Amino acid sequence: MRENLIAVGLLMVAIMLWTYVATAEASESNNAMKRCLIQNDYTPDKFDTFDFSKAAACHSEYRIFKTQVEYQAMREFLKHKPWYRGTKWNWEDRVELTCHTEFHTGVTYCHRPAYIE
Repeated sequence: MRENLIAVGLLMVAIMLWTYVATAEASESNNAMKRCLIQNDYTPDKFDTFDFSKAAACHSEYRIFKTQVEYQAMREFLKHKPWYRGTKWNWEDRVELTCHTEFHTGVTYCHRPAYIE
C-alpha cells in the first residue's frame, strides 16, 4: 500500500514538472522571439556584438499583431453580447442600473444602458 502511494506521488510530481517544462518551452512569445533572433542571424557566438534592437522590433511587431487579433475577437464578442460592456456587467445577467450622485446638488440619477429593453 505504502509503495503504491509513493509511486502515485512520484508520478504526480513528474507530471507537474513535465507540464511546467512543456509550458515554458511552448510559450508563443518565446517561440516568436526565437524566430526573430533566427531571422536576424543571431548565434551565441555573436552575443557580445549582436544588435538586439532589430530582434526586439520584430518581437514588438508580433505582440502588436497578437493584441490586434485579441481586440478584434473581443469586438466580435461584444457585438453579439453587448451586456458585457461597462462597469456593471454580470456575466449573462441583465445589466444593473448605473447610478451617480451630483455632489453640488445631492441628487442621485440612475439609468439603464441603451441596449436593455
